[in-house]
Amino acid sequence: MKKVMMIAALAFMTMTVQAQMSVDRLMRKYKHSPKAEYVHVPKMMMTLAKAIKTGDADDYTKYLKHIDSIKVLDMEDCSKAVKQQFFKDVTQLKTAGYEELMTVKEADEQTVILAKRNKTGIKELVIVDSDNDDAALIQILGNIKNSEIQKIVADKKKK
Repeated sequence: MKKVMMIAALAFMTMTVQAQMSVDRLMRKYKHSPKAEYVHVPKMMMTLAKAIKTGDADDYTKYLKHIDSIKVLDMEDCSKAVKQQFFKDVTQLKTAGYEELMTVKEADEQTVILAKRNKTGIKELVIVDSDNDDAALIQILGNIKNSEIQKIVADKKKK
């Protein structure tokens, strides 16, 4: 009887782990959905973007040197059924290893920002934005140092 209970508990734990979904798996699952918009800017394109000088006072290219890739999934034009399945899958998002930086809830809209850190700063930033009519998932990979984050915040406070 103990063996049966142990096997049942182990099987349940395995199903729970499999039910959790990574950010990459969520992107792969929905990027080909009808009317979904998916953009992936890989490291090579980020390198090219870093070389562009805009001459703009708010020149954000200086921050790009710390970003390796960006993935954006916008589901605004997807069917309600696809969005609802996405919302359900987001609740199963594997958040182990992530730190919740911020959660904002306003009326029917919710935004969650998660970060995966290393010793020097943030190596992954995930933004999930959802409301009744829209759903978006953004993943930024890189090595954004804590000192750079402080500089960005200080620059924004000056303006």
